[in-house]
This record gives sequence, structure tokens and C-alpha cells, in this order.
Amino acid sequence: MNGIVCDFINPNKLVLEESELSKRLGSPNPVQNKNICECIQHLRDVCKPRYCCAKTSVLVNDGKCKFDFMTVDSVSLARALTGCSGAYVVAFTLGIEADRLIHKLGITSGADAFIADAVSSALAEAGMEYVCASLTGNLAERFSVGYGDFVLSNQRKILEYLSADKLLGIKLSESCIMTPRKSVTAIIGVKD
Repeated sequence: MNGIVCDFINPNKLVLEESELSKRLGSPNPVQNKNICECIQHLRDVCKPRYCCAKTSVLVNDGKCKFDFMTVDSVSLARALTGCSGAYVVAFTLGIEADRLIHKLGITSGADAFIADAVSSALAEAGMEYVCASLTGNLAERFSVGYGDFVLSNQRKILEYLSADKLLGIKLSESCIMTPRKSVTAIIGVKD
């Protein structure tokens, strides 16, 4: 295992994909809407995106993935990591500031809260794309907890492995839901 790398990301470096934003908002041209553009800027002004990641070895065998820190029974994950001998384990968060803004807007305008929630989800996706672009090697597709049979309970071990509570402020509920809400974890295989 390599050491944990942790860093902040300038929110203005997060590239929002218009198609991602459109899908989340149900709007064909979201960047032409003044309210949406104002919300994007407001979120960029308040959020504090950061991430941590570490490299681990991985052994895939018969629907199981054995990492340095856990073994996962997941045919979906095993399929995604076939041909990989290593993987990056990543956690990303926009920070609690995005949650606070969404909550505040929810008090005054349900529509504005909906827009902020969708935009912050798209920003979190952009954050993971930013992190993935900074990783080295022949990378497999990103695979997040909750996809296929890669169950949410695996979230706990990933966050512990990355010290995400201390480094990013990510907490986990009893039902394995992360706070701040706009947080993402993933495993990205490194192909041989």
C-alpha cells in the first residue's frame, strides 16, 4: 500500500459536464438559465472540495476482490477489476458547506434547493473526474460503492482505510449514508 494522498481542489477547476447537469436538472440547456448559473457560482463560492486516495494491491478470484484492507464479495466489482493487480481507493467531498446551502435554500425556496442539490451532485461527479484525471497508470473504470452487488456496508472499511473522518470530515450513519451528503467513494483499478 502507498501512503494516503489528501488535497483540496479549487472549486473553479471542477468542470461541469452540461449533459450531467442536464440529466440531473431535467433541463435541455441548463447553462443558459440565469438561476442555474447563479446557483453554480454560489456553490463554487461556498464549497470546499477535497479528496484523499491511496493505492492498494488487489487480487480478483471467483467473484471476490482481496485488497490490502478488506475482502469484498462482489461479482460486479470483480468484473470491473479483472486484469488489475492494483487499485486506487478514493474518497471525495464537496464539504458540509454544500449541505448547509441546500438546507438554507430549502427553507426559502424548494425550487432553488432542488437546483442546488442537482448542481452539487454534478459538482461531486466533476470532482471525482478531476481526481481520476490526476491518477497515474492504465486505469479501469471507476466503480463506486452501491453499484451492482458492491453493497453500501463496504463504505465503512473504505472510509476507515482512508482516514476520511479525520482528513475529510466524512461521517457514516448506521445505514452507511455519508455526511456531507455530496461525498463519493470509489475504487479504480490499475490494469497490468
